[in-house]
Amino acid sequence: MGLGLHVLGRWRQENVQPELLERWFRRHCGSALLEARILDGDDESTLFVSIHPAAEDVEVMVSNDGRVVVSAKTSTVGPGYHQYLASLLHRLGNDQGIDWAAPGENEGTGDETGYFETGDRGALEREMLAWLRRLANALLEHLADSSVSNLQVGMAVGHSYACEGAIMTPLGPRSREWIQRVSSDPTQGIDLFPWWPEGLGANYYLGMALVRMWTDIRWRPPVSESETATLRETLGWLEAARQFDSQLEYPMAEWREIASALGERVTLPVPDGTPPAAIGYRRRPTWVAITEGWSIQIPGEFAEAWDDGTWTAWDDTAGIWFSSYAFEGAGRPCMEVLDDALTNAPALRSEIIERQSEHLAGRAGVGPANAHSSTWFLTGVLAHSAGFSICTIEFEGPARKAWAVEIWQSIRWVDST
Repeated sequence: MGLGLHVLGRWRQENVQPELLERWFRRHCGSALLEARILDGDDESTLFVSIHPAAEDVEVMVSNDGRVVVSAKTSTVGPGYHQYLASLLHRLGNDQGIDWAAPGENEGTGDETGYFETGDRGALEREMLAWLRRLANALLEHLADSSVSNLQVGMAVGHSYACEGAIMTPLGPRSREWIQRVSSDPTQGIDLFPWWPEGLGANYYLGMALVRMWTDIRWRPPVSESETATLRETLGWLEAARQFDSQLEYPMAEWREIASALGERVTLPVPDGTPPAAIGYRRRPTWVAITEGWSIQIPGEFAEAWDDGTWTAWDDTAGIWFSSYAFEGAGRPCMEVLDDALTNAPALRSEIIERQSEHLAGRAGVGPANAHSSTWFLTGVLAHSAGFSICTIEFEGPARKAWAVEIWQSIRWVDST
Protein backbone atom coordinates (compact mmCIF):
# COMPACT_ATOMS: atom_id res chain seq x y z
CA MET A 1 0.00 0.00 0.00
CA GLY A 2 1.67 3.17 -1.16
CA LEU A 3 2.30 5.63 -3.97
CA GLY A 4 5.32 5.85 -6.19
CA LEU A 5 6.89 5.76 -9.63
CA HIS A 6 7.25 2.81 -11.96
CA VAL A 7 8.40 4.23 -15.28
CA LEU A 8 9.66 2.42 -18.37
CA GLY A 9 12.17 3.83 -20.81
CA ARG A 10 14.38 2.88 -23.74
CA TRP A 11 18.07 3.77 -23.92
CA ARG A 12 18.93 5.00 -27.41
CA GLN A 13 22.60 4.05 -27.34
CA GLU A 14 23.57 0.50 -28.26
CA ASN A 15 26.29 -0.15 -25.68
CA VAL A 16 24.39 -0.39 -22.40
CA GLN A 17 26.63 0.47 -19.43
CA PRO A 18 24.96 0.64 -16.00
CA GLU A 19 28.14 2.26 -14.64
CA LEU A 20 27.28 5.35 -16.73
CA LEU A 21 24.02 5.70 -14.82
CA GLU A 22 25.73 5.27 -11.47
CA ARG A 23 28.23 8.01 -12.30
CA TRP A 24 25.40 10.23 -13.51
CA PHE A 25 23.45 9.85 -10.26
CA ARG A 26 26.55 10.52 -8.18
CA ARG A 27 27.30 13.68 -10.18
CA HIS A 28 23.76 15.10 -10.29
CA CYS A 29 22.53 14.13 -6.80
CA GLY A 30 25.65 15.36 -5.06
CA SER A 31 25.21 15.45 -1.29
CA ALA A 32 21.59 14.27 -1.67
CA LEU A 33 22.89 10.81 -2.63
CA LEU A 34 23.34 8.54 0.38
CA GLU A 35 24.49 5.43 -1.50
CA ALA A 36 24.56 3.85 -4.97
CA ARG A 37 25.48 0.29 -5.87
CA ILE A 38 25.09 -2.04 -8.87
CA LEU A 39 23.93 -5.65 -8.79
CA ASP A 40 24.85 -7.42 -12.03
CA GLY A 41 22.77 -10.24 -13.56
CA ASP A 42 22.99 -12.34 -16.70
CA ASP A 43 20.65 -10.30 -18.90
CA GLU A 44 20.17 -7.19 -16.78
CA SER A 45 21.76 -5.09 -14.06
CA THR A 46 20.08 -3.12 -11.30
CA LEU A 47 21.34 0.13 -9.86
CA PHE A 48 20.12 0.77 -6.29
CA VAL A 49 20.06 4.45 -5.35
CA SER A 50 19.46 5.66 -1.78
CA ILE A 51 18.39 9.29 -1.46
CA HIS A 52 16.48 9.52 1.84
CA PRO A 53 16.77 7.51 5.09
CA ALA A 54 12.98 7.05 5.21
CA ALA A 55 12.79 5.70 1.66
CA GLU A 56 13.37 2.32 0.11
CA ASP A 57 16.09 2.30 -2.54
CA VAL A 58 15.21 3.59 -5.98
CA GLU A 59 15.71 0.64 -8.33
CA VAL A 60 16.98 1.34 -11.86
CA MET A 61 16.92 -1.88 -13.88
CA VAL A 62 18.84 -1.85 -17.18
CA SER A 63 18.55 -4.81 -19.56
CA ASN A 64 21.07 -5.70 -22.23
CA ASP A 65 18.65 -4.66 -24.96
CA GLY A 66 18.52 -1.07 -23.64
CA ARG A 67 15.28 -1.24 -21.65
CA VAL A 68 15.28 0.88 -18.46
CA VAL A 69 12.75 0.43 -15.65
CA VAL A 70 12.76 2.75 -12.62
CA SER A 71 10.77 1.85 -9.51
CA ALA A 72 10.47 3.97 -6.38
CA LYS A 73 8.04 4.12 -3.46
CA THR A 74 7.57 7.75 -2.44
CA SER A 75 4.63 7.88 -0.02
CA THR A 76 6.88 7.04 2.95
CA VAL A 77 8.72 10.33 2.41
CA GLY A 78 6.31 12.80 0.80
CA PRO A 79 5.56 14.92 -2.27
CA GLY A 80 8.86 16.80 -2.05
CA TYR A 81 10.69 13.51 -2.58
CA HIS A 82 8.32 12.44 -5.37
CA GLN A 83 8.81 15.76 -7.12
CA TYR A 84 12.60 15.55 -6.75
CA LEU A 85 12.73 12.05 -8.23
CA ALA A 86 10.50 12.93 -11.17
CA SER A 87 12.68 15.93 -12.02
CA LEU A 88 15.80 13.80 -11.62
CA LEU A 89 14.51 11.16 -14.04
CA HIS A 90 13.57 13.73 -16.67
CA ARG A 91 17.13 15.12 -16.51
CA LEU A 92 18.47 11.57 -16.71
CA GLY A 93 16.47 10.96 -19.85
CA ASN A 94 17.66 14.16 -21.50
CA ASP A 95 21.32 13.64 -20.58
CA GLN A 96 21.58 9.91 -21.29
CA GLY A 97 19.23 9.62 -24.24
CA ILE A 98 16.46 7.64 -22.52
CA ASP A 99 12.96 7.91 -23.98
CA TRP A 100 10.34 7.45 -21.26
CA ALA A 101 7.12 5.68 -22.22
CA ALA A 102 3.95 7.75 -22.46
CA PRO A 103 1.18 7.30 -19.84
CA GLY A 104 -0.85 4.15 -20.48
CA GLU A 105 1.60 2.89 -23.08
CA ASN A 106 2.59 -0.05 -20.89
CA GLU A 107 0.18 -1.53 -18.37
CA GLY A 108 1.37 -1.28 -14.78
CA THR A 109 3.87 1.50 -15.41
CA GLY A 110 3.76 5.23 -14.91
CA ASP A 111 3.23 7.67 -12.06
CA GLU A 112 0.25 6.89 -9.82
CA THR A 113 -0.06 10.59 -8.97
CA GLY A 114 0.29 11.78 -12.58
CA TYR A 115 3.06 14.20 -11.61
CA PHE A 116 5.75 12.64 -13.82
CA GLU A 117 3.66 13.48 -16.90
CA THR A 118 1.88 16.69 -15.84
CA GLY A 119 4.16 18.41 -13.30
CA ASP A 120 1.00 19.37 -11.36
CA ARG A 121 2.17 19.85 -7.74
CA GLY A 122 -1.39 20.44 -6.51
CA ALA A 123 -2.57 17.11 -7.93
CA LEU A 124 0.46 15.41 -6.38
CA GLU A 125 -0.43 16.75 -2.92
CA ARG A 126 -4.08 15.74 -3.31
CA GLU A 127 -3.06 12.17 -4.21
CA MET A 128 -0.70 11.99 -1.24
CA LEU A 129 -3.44 13.20 1.11
CA ALA A 130 -5.95 10.75 -0.36
CA TRP A 131 -3.46 7.94 0.22
CA LEU A 132 -2.95 9.17 3.78
CA ARG A 133 -6.70 9.05 4.45
CA ARG A 134 -6.87 5.49 3.10
CA LEU A 135 -3.94 4.55 5.31
CA ALA A 136 -5.60 6.05 8.40
CA ASN A 137 -8.83 4.16 7.70
CA ALA A 138 -6.94 0.90 7.25
CA LEU A 139 -5.03 1.48 10.50
CA LEU A 140 -8.25 2.09 12.41
CA GLU A 141 -9.61 -1.23 11.13
CA HIS A 142 -6.47 -3.04 12.30
CA LEU A 143 -6.52 -1.31 15.68
CA ALA A 144 -10.12 -2.37 16.22
CA ASP A 145 -8.62 -5.79 16.96
CA SER A 146 -7.48 -5.53 20.58
CA SER A 147 -4.62 -7.97 19.94
CA VAL A 148 -2.94 -5.57 17.48
CA SER A 149 -0.29 -3.21 18.85
CA ASN A 150 2.87 -1.38 17.78
CA LEU A 151 2.02 -1.23 14.09
CA GLN A 152 4.81 0.15 11.92
CA VAL A 153 4.20 2.55 9.03
CA GLY A 154 6.99 3.32 6.59
CA MET A 155 9.59 1.66 8.81
CA ALA A 156 12.38 -0.64 7.68
CA VAL A 157 11.64 -4.33 8.27
CA GLY A 158 13.68 -6.33 10.75
CA HIS A 159 13.37 -4.12 13.83
CA SER A 160 10.55 -3.16 16.17
CA TYR A 161 10.64 -0.94 19.20
CA ALA A 162 9.01 -0.49 22.58
CA CYS A 163 7.17 2.81 22.45
CA GLU A 164 4.00 4.52 23.53
CA GLY A 165 1.61 5.06 20.66
CA ALA A 166 -0.71 3.18 18.35
CA ILE A 167 1.74 3.20 15.43
CA MET A 168 5.43 3.82 14.86
CA THR A 169 6.58 6.03 11.98
CA PRO A 170 10.03 7.25 10.87
CA LEU A 171 9.24 10.54 12.64
CA GLY A 172 8.10 9.03 15.91
CA PRO A 173 5.02 7.31 17.34
CA ARG A 174 1.48 8.50 16.64
CA SER A 175 -1.59 7.99 18.81
CA ARG A 176 -4.96 6.50 17.92
CA GLU A 177 -6.40 10.01 18.29
CA TRP A 178 -3.93 11.26 15.66
CA ILE A 179 -5.09 8.53 13.27
CA GLN A 180 -8.73 9.43 13.85
CA ARG A 181 -8.04 13.09 13.09
CA VAL A 182 -6.22 12.15 9.89
CA SER A 183 -9.08 9.90 8.84
CA SER A 184 -11.40 12.90 9.05
CA ASP A 185 -8.96 15.46 7.66
CA PRO A 186 -5.72 14.13 6.08
CA THR A 187 -4.11 17.59 6.19
CA GLN A 188 -3.79 16.94 9.94
CA GLY A 189 -1.28 14.21 9.10
CA ILE A 190 1.24 16.13 6.98
CA ASP A 191 3.66 15.73 9.90
CA LEU A 192 3.96 12.06 8.87
CA PHE A 193 6.00 13.08 5.82
CA PRO A 194 9.65 14.06 6.38
CA TRP A 195 9.81 15.79 2.97
CA TRP A 196 6.63 17.66 2.14
CA PRO A 197 7.78 21.01 0.61
CA GLU A 198 9.52 21.32 -2.74
CA GLY A 199 13.30 21.44 -2.98
CA LEU A 200 16.36 20.80 -0.81
CA GLY A 201 15.63 23.40 1.82
CA ALA A 202 15.32 23.59 5.61
CA ASN A 203 12.44 21.10 5.89
CA TYR A 204 14.30 18.59 3.72
CA TYR A 205 17.45 18.67 5.88
CA LEU A 206 15.55 18.71 9.17
CA GLY A 207 13.41 15.77 8.03
CA MET A 208 16.53 13.78 7.14
CA ALA A 209 18.03 14.47 10.57
CA LEU A 210 14.85 13.60 12.46
CA VAL A 211 14.49 10.25 10.67
CA ARG A 212 18.07 9.38 11.55
CA MET A 213 17.50 10.42 15.16
CA TRP A 214 14.38 8.31 15.53
CA THR A 215 15.58 5.15 13.80
CA ASP A 216 19.38 4.91 13.55
CA ILE A 217 21.21 6.79 16.29
CA ARG A 218 22.16 4.79 19.41
CA TRP A 219 22.51 7.78 21.83
CA ARG A 220 25.96 7.00 23.18
CA PRO A 221 29.53 7.60 21.99
CA PRO A 222 30.13 5.81 18.66
CA VAL A 223 31.82 2.40 18.65
CA SER A 224 32.64 2.26 14.92
CA GLU A 225 33.63 4.49 12.02
CA SER A 226 30.19 4.07 10.44
CA GLU A 227 28.47 5.27 13.63
CA THR A 228 30.80 8.27 13.78
CA ALA A 229 29.97 9.09 10.16
CA THR A 230 26.22 8.82 10.87
CA LEU A 231 26.45 11.22 13.81
CA ARG A 232 28.53 13.74 11.84
CA GLU A 233 26.18 13.53 8.87
CA THR A 234 23.18 14.17 11.13
CA LEU A 235 24.86 17.20 12.67
CA GLY A 236 25.59 18.47 9.16
CA TRP A 237 21.93 18.15 8.18
CA LEU A 238 20.80 20.03 11.29
CA GLU A 239 23.23 22.86 10.64
CA ALA A 240 22.22 23.02 6.96
CA ALA A 241 18.55 23.27 7.96
CA ARG A 242 19.27 26.08 10.42
CA GLN A 243 21.20 28.03 7.80
CA PHE A 244 18.14 27.91 5.54
CA ASP A 245 15.65 28.75 8.29
CA SER A 246 16.64 29.41 11.89
CA GLN A 247 13.00 29.77 12.98
CA LEU A 248 11.99 26.13 12.61
CA GLU A 249 11.50 24.03 15.72
CA TYR A 250 14.75 22.14 16.23
CA PRO A 251 15.47 19.24 18.63
CA MET A 252 18.00 21.21 20.68
CA ALA A 253 18.50 18.68 23.48
CA GLU A 254 19.15 15.86 21.01
CA TRP A 255 21.40 18.10 18.92
CA ARG A 256 23.57 18.75 21.96
CA GLU A 257 23.55 15.05 22.86
CA ILE A 258 24.87 14.04 19.44
CA ALA A 259 27.61 16.65 19.59
CA SER A 260 28.56 15.47 23.08
CA ALA A 261 28.76 11.86 21.88
CA LEU A 262 31.34 13.04 19.33
CA GLY A 263 33.23 15.01 21.96
CA GLU A 264 32.30 18.31 20.34
CA ARG A 265 30.89 21.53 21.76
CA VAL A 266 28.18 23.42 19.93
CA THR A 267 26.78 26.86 20.58
CA LEU A 268 23.02 26.59 20.33
CA PRO A 269 20.29 28.90 21.55
CA VAL A 270 18.26 26.86 24.05
CA PRO A 271 15.02 28.67 24.94
CA ASP A 272 13.51 28.35 28.39
CA GLY A 273 11.25 25.35 28.62
CA THR A 274 13.16 23.29 26.03
CA PRO A 275 12.03 19.68 26.64
CA PRO A 276 14.60 17.04 27.62
CA ALA A 277 15.91 14.65 24.98
CA ALA A 278 13.20 12.18 23.97
CA ILE A 279 13.63 11.49 20.26
CA GLY A 280 14.96 8.04 19.41
CA TYR A 281 13.47 4.56 19.34
CA ARG A 282 16.91 3.22 20.23
CA ARG A 283 16.66 4.67 23.73
CA ARG A 284 14.49 1.64 24.52
CA PRO A 285 14.78 -2.13 24.08
CA THR A 286 14.74 -3.21 20.43
CA TRP A 287 13.40 -6.40 18.88
CA VAL A 288 15.60 -7.70 16.05
CA ALA A 289 14.40 -10.26 13.50
CA ILE A 290 17.64 -12.09 12.79
CA THR A 291 17.02 -14.95 10.35
CA GLU A 292 14.90 -18.05 9.67
CA GLY A 293 12.19 -17.08 12.17
CA TRP A 294 14.57 -16.17 15.03
CA SER A 295 14.28 -12.88 16.91
CA ILE A 296 15.86 -11.38 20.02
CA GLN A 297 15.35 -8.34 22.22
CA ILE A 298 18.52 -6.32 22.83
CA PRO A 299 19.36 -2.95 24.36
CA GLY A 300 18.50 -0.30 21.79
CA GLU A 301 21.95 1.29 22.01
CA PHE A 302 23.71 -1.86 20.78
CA ALA A 303 25.44 -1.76 17.38
CA GLU A 304 24.73 -4.64 14.99
CA ALA A 305 26.61 -6.40 12.20
CA TRP A 306 26.97 -9.69 10.34
CA ASP A 307 30.32 -11.48 10.36
CA ASP A 308 30.72 -14.65 8.29
CA GLY A 309 27.17 -15.88 8.94
CA THR A 310 27.08 -14.83 12.60
CA TRP A 311 24.95 -11.92 13.78
CA THR A 312 26.63 -9.76 16.40
CA ALA A 313 25.48 -6.93 18.64
CA TRP A 314 27.60 -4.92 21.07
CA ASP A 315 28.51 -1.76 22.88
CA ASP A 316 31.65 -0.98 24.85
CA THR A 317 30.47 -3.09 27.83
CA ALA A 318 29.05 -6.31 26.36
CA GLY A 319 28.67 -8.38 23.19
CA ILE A 320 26.20 -10.89 21.72
CA TRP A 321 26.90 -13.52 19.02
CA PHE A 322 24.07 -15.51 17.42
CA SER A 323 24.10 -18.27 14.79
CA SER A 324 21.26 -20.52 13.64
CA TYR A 325 21.20 -23.86 11.84
CA ALA A 326 18.42 -25.66 9.98
CA PHE A 327 17.84 -29.37 9.34
CA GLU A 328 16.30 -31.02 6.31
CA GLY A 329 12.68 -31.80 7.06
CA ALA A 330 10.83 -31.13 10.30
CA GLY A 331 8.72 -32.77 12.95
CA ARG A 332 11.34 -34.04 15.39
CA PRO A 333 10.75 -33.48 19.12
CA CYS A 334 12.47 -30.34 20.38
CA MET A 335 14.32 -32.20 23.14
CA GLU A 336 15.71 -34.68 20.61
CA VAL A 337 17.00 -31.84 18.44
CA LEU A 338 18.43 -30.14 21.54
CA ASP A 339 20.36 -33.26 22.54
CA ASP A 340 21.89 -33.48 19.05
CA ALA A 341 22.69 -29.77 19.03
CA LEU A 342 24.41 -29.90 22.41
CA THR A 343 26.86 -32.51 21.14
CA ASN A 344 28.08 -29.98 18.54
CA ALA A 345 27.88 -26.84 20.70
CA PRO A 346 30.64 -25.40 22.87
CA ALA A 347 30.81 -26.91 26.34
CA LEU A 348 28.37 -25.14 28.66
CA ARG A 349 29.55 -23.57 31.89
CA SER A 350 28.59 -25.10 35.21
CA GLU A 351 25.53 -23.01 36.10
CA ILE A 352 22.80 -24.43 33.87
CA ILE A 353 19.55 -22.70 32.90
CA GLU A 354 16.76 -24.68 31.22
CA ARG A 355 14.03 -23.48 28.85
CA GLN A 356 11.00 -25.45 27.74
CA SER A 357 7.92 -24.37 25.80
CA GLU A 358 5.60 -25.79 23.17
CA HIS A 359 7.93 -24.92 20.28
CA LEU A 360 11.37 -24.52 21.90
CA ALA A 361 13.68 -26.39 24.21
CA GLY A 362 16.91 -24.90 25.47
CA ARG A 363 19.82 -25.05 27.82
CA ALA A 364 22.37 -22.39 28.73
CA GLY A 365 25.45 -22.27 30.89
CA VAL A 366 26.73 -19.12 32.54
CA GLY A 367 29.86 -18.29 34.48
CA PRO A 368 33.25 -16.53 34.50
CA ALA A 369 35.83 -17.03 31.78
CA ASN A 370 38.11 -18.51 34.46
CA ALA A 371 38.45 -18.50 38.22
CA HIS A 372 40.24 -15.14 38.25
CA SER A 373 38.37 -13.30 35.47
CA SER A 374 35.75 -10.56 35.81
CA THR A 375 34.54 -11.38 32.29
CA TRP A 376 31.57 -13.73 32.21
CA PHE A 377 29.96 -15.68 29.37
CA LEU A 378 26.52 -17.13 28.80
CA THR A 379 26.28 -19.71 26.03
CA GLY A 380 22.81 -21.02 25.24
CA VAL A 381 21.39 -23.53 22.78
CA LEU A 382 17.73 -23.36 21.68
CA ALA A 383 16.14 -26.05 19.51
CA HIS A 384 12.90 -26.35 17.57
CA SER A 385 11.61 -29.19 15.44
CA ALA A 386 13.84 -28.44 12.45
CA GLY A 387 16.88 -26.57 13.71
CA PHE A 388 18.63 -24.81 16.54
CA SER A 389 20.51 -21.66 17.52
CA ILE A 390 23.62 -20.94 19.55
CA CYS A 391 23.87 -17.60 21.36
CA THR A 392 26.89 -16.38 23.34
CA ILE A 393 26.78 -13.27 25.51
CA GLU A 394 29.93 -11.71 26.96
CA PHE A 395 29.53 -9.32 29.88
CA GLU A 396 31.10 -8.04 33.06
CA GLY A 397 29.72 -10.22 35.84
CA PRO A 398 28.37 -11.34 38.12
CA ALA A 399 26.33 -8.17 38.58
CA ARG A 400 24.99 -8.41 35.01
CA LYS A 401 24.23 -12.14 35.04
CA ALA A 402 20.46 -11.55 35.32
CA TRP A 403 20.70 -9.09 32.40
CA ALA A 404 22.40 -11.70 30.18
CA VAL A 405 19.92 -14.41 31.16
CA GLU A 406 17.03 -12.08 30.32
CA ILE A 407 18.43 -11.46 26.83
CA TRP A 408 18.80 -15.21 26.18
CA GLN A 409 15.30 -15.81 27.54
CA SER A 410 13.97 -13.19 25.10
CA ILE A 411 14.99 -15.23 22.03
CA ARG A 412 11.95 -16.40 20.07
CA TRP A 413 11.40 -18.61 17.06
CA VAL A 414 8.34 -18.52 14.80
CA ASP A 415 7.82 -21.05 12.02
CA SER A 416 7.85 -18.91 8.86
CA THR A 417 7.09 -21.74 6.42
